[in-house]
Amino acid sequence: SDVYKRQVHGYSMESITKWKSEDVISYLKECDLGIYSYKFKEHNINGKDFLSLTADDLRIDLDIRNLHVRKKLLRKIEKLKRSIAESVSVKVMYFAKEAKFRVFDVKTFTLRDLLIDCINCYQIENVMVRNV
Repeated sequence: SDVYKRQVHGYSMESITKWKSEDVISYLKECDLGIYSYKFKEHNINGKDFLSLTADDLRIDLDIRNLHVRKKLLRKIEKLKRSIAESVSVKVMYFAKEAKFRVFDVKTFTLRDLLIDCINCYQIENVMVRNV
């Protein structure tokens, strides 16, 4: 879909969480894992679901028996999360420089954790993260 195509080289939390099942499948094909796309399509795995997959989800629910493939998928998911973290850290640094106090309202636990990690990593003061 258009959301996936616009984000081929740079991923953001917003773009990935908007991925539909076919976007996840496009990503799998890009990673040479297209042979498993039918399993993701069968379970209608969207971007949010993809980011939260665990080794057990891959092994039990998606029935991906090959350990090497499961590890490769988990590495790809972690790489996407790192890409998101980098995007978030840039935003945190920008807001920290532009305002003495900034409140970030986040709707997802994952993004909340990423923000807190970035704030701690860069030792940014006067920033509050709250759930909405």
